[in-house]
Amino acid sequence: MVRPVLRSLCAVAIGAFPFAPIVAQPAATSASPSTGKKVLNLDDYGRWQRIGGTTISANGRWMAYTLTPNEGGEATLRLKPLESGDEVVVSLGAPPALRAGAAPAGGRGAGGGVGAPSFSDDSKWVTYTAPVAAARGAAGAANGRNGPPPSGQPGRAPAPAATGTTPPATRLELRNLATGAVTRFAGVASSSFSPNGKYLVLRMSRPAGAAPTPAGADLVLHDLATGMDRNIGNVGQFAFNTAGTLLAYTIDAPEKLGNGVFVLDPATGSTQTLAASNADFDGLAWNSTGTAIAVLAGTKATTQKQRVNTLYAWTNVTANGGTHMLFDPAKSATFPRDFVVSECSAPRWSRDGSRLFIGIKGQEPEVAAADSIKANVDVWHYNDATVQSVQIVQIAQLRRATWPAAVTVSSGAFVQLGSDDMRTVTVAPNGAVGVGRDDSAYRGEIAWGGSRADYYKVDIATGQRTRFATGVSRTYGISPDSRWYLYVQGKDTWAHDLTTGRTVTLDASGTPRRSYINEDDDHAYELPLWGVGGWTRDGKAVLLYDKYDVWSAPLDGSKAVNLTQGVGRVQQIQFRVTSFDGNDAAGGGGPRGGGNAVDTTTLDLSKPLTLSAYGTRTKKTGYWSLSAGKAPQAIVWEDRNIGGVIKADSTDVMLYTQQTFDEYPNVWRTNTRFENRQRVTDANPIVSEYAWSAGKILIDYTNSRGEKLQGTLALPAGYVPGKQYPMLVSFYEIVSNTHHNFSQPGYSNSPQLSTYNSNGYLTFQPDMTYKIGRPGTSALDNMTTAVKKVIALGYADPKRIGLHGHSWSGYQSAFILTHSNLFAAVVSGAPPTNLLSFYNTLYKSSGTVQQGITTVGQVRMGKNVTPFNSTKLYIEQSPIFSVDRIVTPFMVLHGMEDGAVDYTEGLQFVNAARAAGKQGILLSYPGEAHNLVNRDNQKDFTIRMKQFFDHYLKGESAPQWLREGLPQVNKGGPIK
Repeated sequence: MVRPVLRSLCAVAIGAFPFAPIVAQPAATSASPSTGKKVLNLDDYGRWQRIGGTTISANGRWMAYTLTPNEGGEATLRLKPLESGDEVVVSLGAPPALRAGAAPAGGRGAGGGVGAPSFSDDSKWVTYTAPVAAARGAAGAANGRNGPPPSGQPGRAPAPAATGTTPPATRLELRNLATGAVTRFAGVASSSFSPNGKYLVLRMSRPAGAAPTPAGADLVLHDLATGMDRNIGNVGQFAFNTAGTLLAYTIDAPEKLGNGVFVLDPATGSTQTLAASNADFDGLAWNSTGTAIAVLAGTKATTQKQRVNTLYAWTNVTANGGTHMLFDPAKSATFPRDFVVSECSAPRWSRDGSRLFIGIKGQEPEVAAADSIKANVDVWHYNDATVQSVQIVQIAQLRRATWPAAVTVSSGAFVQLGSDDMRTVTVAPNGAVGVGRDDSAYRGEIAWGGSRADYYKVDIATGQRTRFATGVSRTYGISPDSRWYLYVQGKDTWAHDLTTGRTVTLDASGTPRRSYINEDDDHAYELPLWGVGGWTRDGKAVLLYDKYDVWSAPLDGSKAVNLTQGVGRVQQIQFRVTSFDGNDAAGGGGPRGGGNAVDTTTLDLSKPLTLSAYGTRTKKTGYWSLSAGKAPQAIVWEDRNIGGVIKADSTDVMLYTQQTFDEYPNVWRTNTRFENRQRVTDANPIVSEYAWSAGKILIDYTNSRGEKLQGTLALPAGYVPGKQYPMLVSFYEIVSNTHHNFSQPGYSNSPQLSTYNSNGYLTFQPDMTYKIGRPGTSALDNMTTAVKKVIALGYADPKRIGLHGHSWSGYQSAFILTHSNLFAAVVSGAPPTNLLSFYNTLYKSSGTVQQGITTVGQVRMGKNVTPFNSTKLYIEQSPIFSVDRIVTPFMVLHGMEDGAVDYTEGLQFVNAARAAGKQGILLSYPGEAHNLVNRDNQKDFTIRMKQFFDHYLKGESAPQWLREGLPQVNKGGPIK
């Protein structure tokens, strides 16, 4: 089956305030009697390292990556020459205690914050951040600047420092890749290379405790050739043009003294003032060719909430200035009354430079402190289109929301594009037409994963709207030639012609065994497309997928052509269009109606296309080449997981990863033909020291609905054919696509399968599918069929099988627990157990009410199927109402601050089971959210879960806490 993004009840937990840490007492490392190698246990996890932030220089001669241990030791940045020479190792200090393995993403050219390694576009330089202590010990020329720890974003004022533990002081290091010379800069908030590779721009940190306004800070322009620095004070925003020959910047100074917009020619040092006034300047933006600049300038009255801005623009910009245009809303007859041009939406240029897209916002009087209501109350009203809880989560976004509008640069003509009904207008690449989304008739509908709206063609010159679709929830954007808009409705794929106004059904010829709609998706919402491969260069077709193959669907509605000639369906290979250059990603519009918010790339079908490939039954992966009129041919096609391609910009050198159950996903070097492959990292050579799984096997099974499913079974270390072993089952939805994934030891609230394999367990991951309205029953059917197949094949001891699930699979494992005696022990993490109560609780992380996820979303009870019209069904599918049927010892994990599944769901289930006399334990973690993030808590649960399974599946002695519990007065001591 397709490898889906596993939609989840999960929400990544951020911040936790746990109780006093429990001193863990894991089992000592021992040797496996069957292999003679070390048995993997919790004590070993700290040694394992993770690769992150991998990037490559434009010329393909250097790569950078971070290597971070799970615990202990220090994280390091590695700068590796890919042709010859020694690897440079830079200490990054101790890894973050709560985020083992986390690493900043790398890149080239415009850097992010100072943490990520970044190569210059000419591949001569690299920047990265190192702790002050490490920086002092490194070789190279030093620059003695001092300053507070870095923060903020490139080209803008630094963000306020996060609360909590003060991060270690760091320095930015600039390394000459040819000579190895290093220049160091302290107190850098952000940095980026100029596009021509001649300069490094450093925005310095503001003084600790500085007020948020004014936001100006020192900007240092470092000449990479001479090493000379130019300092500009009180810079608010800055940006190079595309050629890197001009630097535009704004000044944001105390008392607004010297505020304005300026252009610097770094080559000559000359600076031209474009505008200067006692105003705040914001939203600095170059056009795509680097010949025009736009900015907003305004002031805020103390009696008004919104700043009153004027739009400035300059065309034909050179080092000597440019042609000036001013749009003053107060002088525009078409500008709406009591509105302002808002700095919450930066100006954006149309591709041809003829228009600027801006955001407008209603003006309101500022409420005087004496008149403000002192009570803190949220009014939940039946007329609320958006419930209060969502508004609370989105309050910062709502306060910055604007309506899209356009200004013609040559004439200053203003056109309002959006409104409260139509808050989003996606502008086509030609800047002359857009597509507006009006969801006003559908606000407040119960939905999940997407909401309905009516869609309009919007004439950018006049603002005129023409509706062409109603009640659509699946859209796929505007074509690069600005003519077509693609969407799905009623299981058909539609293309609306924005030029003629006609709407075409793509390929209505009824080609046998071809469906662009993903009918494997078993939710109760409008089913999506399998995907869009791109638009053809001649503008005549769009590439669409069925489950396996790639089709060219003519936009006139005529018969589609199977470009992959049915090879995908015959061989059960899922082909998808990709590009090693990374230019195949589809774009999308934003709520502020700005510029080129669509994909502008096209596909030339006369030239070979690159396809990613995945064997839906074999689990092979790789890349194939597709030439016009020919069947696809494999470039690389192997029984492992191959992916993560990063190609150098100016050569065909590529980095990629490959992995299997016993091969860590190290980085490899190759070219676009996958020739001369060479491993260039070795993060975990220690894997050979440990007793590892003896192999993985695909298990085929068929559920009661006739669906052919698979599971991936990992054999224990030292596996002996014919011997039956204890087995731990871990699952979610479709998980057999992890067949070739390496099981990296690490801290979490899920079982580390490699650890269980090393300790003599089979581990099994079966696929789950669902019948609408029967989520628990479906899970029971799938699981029973899958596990019985493994038993029938002689692998698993039927009396020693355990089950683990978390979140959505926590629900499923709880349901299976209450309806089956197949398992000897069950662990359920953060489980929704009472669908009657769950339906009206909050997904606190987003503020949404769980009604959508329960009906049309992940729980799949069915559209308009509620606890009030289908009470019996909800009771049948809720584990809590069957606790009297439990015959298996079980354990529930739940964080008390869970923002995805309310803590009471786990609590009431265990309390109900306790009242029924069942053997249930709740591991309740104060301060933790949906997933455990505190390292001590992760270790605690890892130990207790394994002790639980070891007792019930392997017959090992039960620890005291498992036999007797843990009184509050003894909390915090060693696990025993």
